[in-house]
Amino acid sequence: MQRCASHIASDTDIKEAGMLGMKALQCALEGRNGIMASIQRTGSKPYRVIYSSVPIEKVANHEKKVPKEMIHENGCDITDKMIEYLLPLIQGEVNIRYEKGIPKHVNIKS
Repeated sequence: MQRCASHIASDTDIKEAGMLGMKALQCALEGRNGIMASIQRTGSKPYRVIYSSVPIEKVANHEKKVPKEMIHENGCDITDKMIEYLLPLIQGEVNIRYEKGIPKHVNIKS
């Protein structure tokens, strides 16, 4: 739960969020709708992703569960396979700048 708070976002989190926003903007400028910007992981060593878009009906109201082989047999822990999957996602510490007590990650200039 702690990882979902913006003040503890990793450098990977911040960069991927920005890239998703740019992909969504690109789709909007192209007049495409009914789609969602997405990340597809293409490698783990080294960590690589591609940004694309998917039809919204393929993702809306669907859940992607953690594979059983990533959950320890006791049901209360994770496996080394899960740790290997997660490590690239939490890399890079970010020096957070706050404005009026709120983390500010980007500047949008008009």
